[in-house]
Amino acid sequence: MKYLSDYPWDMMGLVVAGNHNIENKVYKKKLMNMAYQLDISQKIYWTGYLSDEEMAWCYQNCQIFVMTSQIEACPNIALEAIAYGCVCISANNPPLPEIFGDAALYYPPRDGKVLAETIKTVLSWNDYQRNNVSEYAKRRASQFSWDICVEKIIEELKKTIESSNI
Repeated sequence: MKYLSDYPWDMMGLVVAGNHNIENKVYKKKLMNMAYQLDISQKIYWTGYLSDEEMAWCYQNCQIFVMTSQIEACPNIALEAIAYGCVCISANNPPLPEIFGDAALYYPPRDGKVLAETIKTVLSWNDYQRNNVSEYAKRRASQFSWDICVEKIIEELKKTIESSNI
């Protein structure tokens, strides 16, 4: 957000949702202090935990979903965002490109300047461009399935049992 200070923030802000464990509380406090020092704290909304219905509203009403996570196994939040057709920007560290595929624009982790430029690009898109990306995201999400996931886990467990001679 510091690199977007020339942008008309009166029309938007940043929403940070999620529960906070002890480590995250320390990190959140750091971020809040940084935002205050940069004079952008009034544009950041820290929601804490949101219900499924509240998260659905956020997905349906956001201009951009930004995934900045640096360490993930399989981020369900990324799958939810594309399932709702969010226009997504993501850090390009694994496994995020594997999840988002071509349904997101990417930036190098910790590179705020590139992230800000990518946000500006997406905000300049017309409705046609946004709708195309949104529809593509939904198609990408349809490639994921809990049923397929369970089947593959069972296959791998069977292979493990067979190879262990039990």
